[in-house]
Amino acid sequence: MKVFITCLVLGCSFIWASLGYCDPEISLQEHKDDYKIVDVHSSRELKRLYLKLPDGKYGTFMPAVKQKDDRFCYRLNKTLKVKPDQKFVLRADSETKADHDAVATYVLRDDAFSLENESSEPRFRTRAENVLTSAKGCAGRSIGSGDCYAFVAGVTGGRFGTPIGTYSARNRFALRPGHILHMTGFNFGNMNGSNHYAIVETVYTDGSITILHQNMGGANYVVRNRIYPGGMGGQMVVYQP
Repeated sequence: MKVFITCLVLGCSFIWASLGYCDPEISLQEHKDDYKIVDVHSSRELKRLYLKLPDGKYGTFMPAVKQKDDRFCYRLNKTLKVKPDQKFVLRADSETKADHDAVATYVLRDDAFSLENESSEPRFRTRAENVLTSAKGCAGRSIGSGDCYAFVAGVTGGRFGTPIGTYSARNRFALRPGHILHMTGFNFGNMNGSNHYAIVETVYTDGSITILHQNMGGANYVVRNRIYPGGMGGQMVVYQP
C-alpha cells in the first residue's frame, strides 16, 4: 500500500496509451523547498520534446537516459516551483520530420498531473497520419521536380512503408487514409497513365477515395481528385507507411 501511494504522488499522472504504463508520462520528484524535478518517460525515443511552462516560456530537457524497463527518461534541465492548478503543455515528436506527434494540456493537482480534457486522450500519431498531414500541407505547391514520385518521396522521406497488397478490379480490399498508391496501367475516366504515385486522403462509403498527387493533367503541383478505384483499369500496389 505504501509503495502504491508513493507511485501516485511521484509518478502516476495521465495515460496516453491503454496498456501497462503511461506513454508518454510526466512525473514529479521532490527536490527541496517547493521545487520539483520534472521527468518525462516514453517507450519511444523522442526526437523533439517541449514543455510549455505556466509563465509561457519553454523548458528544455537533458539527453535521454534509457531505463531498465527500456523506456526513455528525459529530465527537465531545471527544477520548478510548482503550484496547484498550474497548466503545462507537453509536445512530443517521435520522428525527426514529423509534426508534433502528441500534444496535451494538463493541470497539476495534488502533486500529480491530469489531463485538462479527460474525454480526449492525446496519443502518438501513426506514421500514416504524419505522412497524410504533410501531404495535405503540400496541396497547391510544386514539390521537388514536380513529378508524382517527387511528391510522395518528399513527404515520406523516400520510405513508402510495407506493401500490403496489389489492388485491382478483381482484388479489392480496404484502403485507408495515408496509404501510398503506386498505380500502373490505370484509367480513371479523364485520368490515365502507365506509372503514377499518389496518397489516399479520404475514403468514402460509396467506395470512392480522394487522392493527393502531382503531375497529372499537366499540373506539376499537388492536387486532389476523387476517384473510384473499383472501376480502374490496371492495378496499384498499396503501401502502409
